[in-house]
Amino acid sequence: MTTPVQFDTTRTLRGVEWTAAAQAEAAAQAEAAAASIRSDGLTAAAVRAITLGASRGDALNALFAVLKAGCGALALALETTPGSLTRFQPYGDITALMDAPTADSDDPTTMCVALAYPDSPPGRLMLVLSPDHANSMERVEGMPPPPDRKEIQSLLETAALLVGQRLVYEALSRRAEEADRRAEQRISEVAAIYEIGQAIDQIEHSRLLQLITERAAGLMNAQACSLMVVHEQTETLRVAASTGLPDSAVLQEQRIGEGIAGRVALTEQPMLIVGDIRDPRLEGVMLRPEISSSMLVPMKNPEGQVLGVLAIRRRRPAHDFNEIDLKVFSVFATQAALALTNKRLYDDLDRRAAELLKISSLSRALISTLDLEDLLRRVTEDICQIVGFDRCCLYL
Repeated sequence: MTTPVQFDTTRTLRGVEWTAAAQAEAAAQAEAAAASIRSDGLTAAAVRAITLGASRGDALNALFAVLKAGCGALALALETTPGSLTRFQPYGDITALMDAPTADSDDPTTMCVALAYPDSPPGRLMLVLSPDHANSMERVEGMPPPPDRKEIQSLLETAALLVGQRLVYEALSRRAEEADRRAEQRISEVAAIYEIGQAIDQIEHSRLLQLITERAAGLMNAQACSLMVVHEQTETLRVAASTGLPDSAVLQEQRIGEGIAGRVALTEQPMLIVGDIRDPRLEGVMLRPEISSSMLVPMKNPEGQVLGVLAIRRRRPAHDFNEIDLKVFSVFATQAALALTNKRLYDDLDRRAAELLKISSLSRALISTLDLEDLLRRVTEDICQIVGFDRCCLYL
């Protein structure tokens, strides 16, 4: 099986349009390379180019400038294969690289050195020299004499070691950044859950539902979120709160077992939808092309009963959700469902406390009031408030 190759030709002679600004930049870099060689020697200049470059591309571009000035190099390339994709980064004349003999040939103009730094990805550094590099180089005052092939080989080995070290450092930096991102996401998740928990006894039920969708969208960097609640009598799901959805979507209703949310409620399993990846539960369901990825998670109470479905989506060209996002979102949905359960319990207790208070007040009125008409009026008013009726009649 042939390994796919990704070309990065942004720094090659034939890969950019050589505008006046580009020519001036190349000339300045060549002069800086020559000055560094005159000052510290070829090897030190090459080491400085690799270690001081702001990015890998800048470092390799500066290294090529040094090798061109000091060795008469025509082209330089870094080839790495961290996985199934081979990345090829050429610098200089890409035609010279394409026409160069294979690495195992005895051609003196082509040199290849493997990246030998521990834990560096498989790869190699490739250098193409002019056929008569020692005599073809322009003589510049103060420059050391051109190195021979053995010296260039040693220099390339040092460069390959430093490049491999830089690749390992970049990989570790990416992992650290990803760890920081996950830590920040975890902190945001805890903060959102804490805010929802604190709001249980402070806001109305409808506002709590809205708060859950807002915090979910913010936590997952999504453009839209909806919370659909189960109506047991009709066996349907209805949108109770949403963020970033049009009014027409809020009015939609789904039967349990139908549509995407209905199937999540029926199976009681979360669903991750990314691009063309098809879940068996999506058979017969049309996906909207403007949505890049979605996550749907059932919200259950401590007894395992499905209360609703929390759904979130990203629109193109946003990055897709992944399995880690689904785990984070599932934890958030579980805590949000617990908050809703606690909110219902709190409201029930609050309502029962109010009922008991009214009953106690009514009992005191029965004992203390001697006016029958006033007593009957207070009884009917308290019954309406306790039971929740609009009207009450007493027949004597």
